[in-house]
Amino acid sequence: MKLQKKLKKSWILVMIGMIFYIGILIFCMRYYTEPYHIEITADKKHFEIETGGSECKLFVHIKNNTPNTLSEKNNIYCAYQIYDLNENMILEGKHIPIKEVKKRKSVDMELNIEAPLSKGEYIIKIDLVEEGVTWFYEKGKEKSCEVTLNVQNSYQTNILAEIWCNPNLVQHTGNLCYIPITILNQGTTPIKNSGQTAFFISYHIKTTDGKILLYDGVRTPLSETILPKESLEAVCRIDFSNYLLPKGTYLVEVELLQEKIAWGSSIGVHPVTIEVNLNQ
Repeated sequence: MKLQKKLKKSWILVMIGMIFYIGILIFCMRYYTEPYHIEITADKKHFEIETGGSECKLFVHIKNNTPNTLSEKNNIYCAYQIYDLNENMILEGKHIPIKEVKKRKSVDMELNIEAPLSKGEYIIKIDLVEEGVTWFYEKGKEKSCEVTLNVQNSYQTNILAEIWCNPNLVQHTGNLCYIPITILNQGTTPIKNSGQTAFFISYHIKTTDGKILLYDGVRTPLSETILPKESLEAVCRIDFSNYLLPKGTYLVEVELLQEKIAWGSSIGVHPVTIEVNLNQ
């Protein structure tokens, strides 16, 4: 009887041990084979930027706890989103191809963080994204890496520039008009062609006596950033078939534009005015 009791007790302990082992095994398999399980840490928890729209570098360490190799080949990128304190997303940064990192390995990356334009406190959420599928934090076991940001002053446009056009080089055939312009950066601030503070070329269409018929023309992005004291040649293309205009003579004002910030004319950059005849 005593032997039977000992055997029964030993069997129960063995069963409990097996169940405990299997439980641990299942937990480890799920934890370490999750296809979106990563860990990201940043070299800073908080930083400050003097003026909105400015950039600063942030270094992140990415540990791959998935069973897969993560890389651009697998459509994996590193990116960030910036939220205000009410959890409204203000902007999403560029998606940077991740360097190849094998399972159970780590990689370090450098991100250029572009601050929101307005003064205030923000939260930067850094994560990996499977392009067109999901952010990792939405399906993984870890939240995105969060860094707080303080923007001390709102962005204000402070460029100095001049634009001009040789009327003899304007090409006008049917409804299409091509106006070549030259932009000279006379200030000390780059005229950017990307990001929140990017400049575009746009136009207004007016009657010969100055009445505005079209205020927001099509935007043409600059082909590159214009550094101080440098110039850039660009072409403003206008398709008049997009507008219900009767035959006649019109004035086209071509100018620089910062989307949702300012037209060049409001900050002292005078537009180019070209007379266009639609009688042809």
